[in-house]
Order: sequence, then structure tokens, then C-alpha cells
Amino acid sequence: MNEKIKQRFCQQLGDERVRFEEPMCDHTTFRIGGPAEVFVMPTREENYPTVNMEAIACGTPVVTFDTGGSPEMLDDKTGIVVDANDIEATKKAIKDICEKKRCNDEEYIVAYSKNFDMKKRFAEYIELYANVLEE
Repeated sequence: MNEKIKQRFCQQLGDERVRFEEPMCDHTTFRIGGPAEVFVMPTREENYPTVNMEAIACGTPVVTFDTGGSPEMLDDKTGIVVDANDIEATKKAIKDICEKKRCNDEEYIVAYSKNFDMKKRFAEYIELYANVLEE
């Protein structure tokens, strides 16, 4: 994300708690600086961002754009999907979550993340492939 967009976003949110982190390759992403109130993924092109799954596995609700696979992995209790590039809607979604108006059941969010269990998904793929081979 370029610097101008970052500055504009922070100015419009008017919140000193907003941080932009560089990409990381370990499992400490959501533990840095303590627990996050919300994870914002303003992506335009991710096909199925695993970082959203990592956020909900930590009980952190997600705000994301209605692009790629992001909307498919959330329900109305685990995150908020907004129109791509709609800063006002993104700002409102972040505030709603931070003010505990929406997506505030951490236990539900963590339980929901179990839907993405790797072993269950692999078993489904194997079953799908077996069915295709039988036809």
C-alpha cells in the first residue's frame, strides 16, 4: 500500500491505534503488540487470503473488500465485507467492530475458524477426487 493511501486512511479514521505492518513469515502476526480488535484486509486481488483465516483463528474479526475469496470465508459474526475501495464503509466497519456493535463474540469467531481445519478440507478433496474417478 503506498504511503499516500496509508496517510489518507489514518487521517480519515482519526485513530492513533492504526498500524501498517510489513509482511511476516511466521505465526506471530496477530500476537505482536497484544491482541488486535480488528484485522483489516483491503485487498483487491487475493483469491483466498489465509491471513483472514489466521485472524479469525485468533478470535480477531476481519474487515475486507468484496473481492476474491474474502467474502466466502466470513459470516456476519466473524467479519464485515465492504465494497472495494469504499473508505467510508471500511471506516464504519472498523468503528462498529471497535465499539463492539458487531462481530464481538471472540469464542464464536475462534470456533468458526475450525471450519478451515486443514485435515477436514483435505478429506473433502480426497472424497471429491474419488467421486470424480468413479464417474
